Amino acid sequence: MSKLKVYVTGGSRGIGAGIAQRFLTAGAEVVISSRNAPTWEGAHWIQADLGLKNDAIQAAQQAMKILGNIDVLVNNGGLFLPGAITEENDRVFEAMMQVNVASAYHTSRVVVPTMKLQNSGHVFNLCSIASETAYAAGGSYTIAKHALLGLGKVLREECKNFGVRVTNIMPGAVLTDSWAGVDLPENRFIPVEDIAETVWNCFQLSSRSVIEELIIRPQLGDI
Repeated sequence: MSKLKVYVTGGSRGIGAGIAQRFLTAGAEVVISSRNAPTWEGAHWIQADLGLKNDAIQAAQQAMKILGNIDVLVNNGGLFLPGAITEENDRVFEAMMQVNVASAYHTSRVVVPTMKLQNSGHVFNLCSIASETAYAAGGSYTIAKHALLGLGKVLREECKNFGVRVTNIMPGAVLTDSWAGVDLPENRFIPVEDIAETVWNCFQLSSRSVIEELIIRPQLGDI
């Protein structure tokens, strides 16, 4: 049986790293892309600024060259900058859309056509609970995550007759560096490992089934 081939954007740390490591544990060959090198070993690393169109496209192309084909694509690259729409700094909106939405768009356009040809594959979009719930301090982040969910829904419709599954994961607060310095106990956050295991379990379903959307929140509710 050939080795599973996985590409994770924004995979050097946090949720992306957790997902990449979970697939590595299962024996997959994994490529990650990120601006900074990972502090852990086992995956191929491509340096890329996912906020730049050409970087996102070239990283996806390079991942395909390394892997030969891609069975699982995880669109995880993301950026969070808090603020209200009317008070955010100039260019925050553009930055959020480029990293959180455009990178997934351009990456999918490179990877998914081959998945369609091989009549198999699974695309995971790491959305957010902000994809369905508006937050006053979420500003452009909430807008971008709503857009990412929309992208995932369209991709699902485009791919369903080609054997390619699309899953949109919408986590609440996950214990990553984004929350560094926040004076809250660990039990208010979702462990990264739980998100990674969720992705793995979604992938394990038969090809006849797909989890289209999945919400996972901290047991004590949103922060």
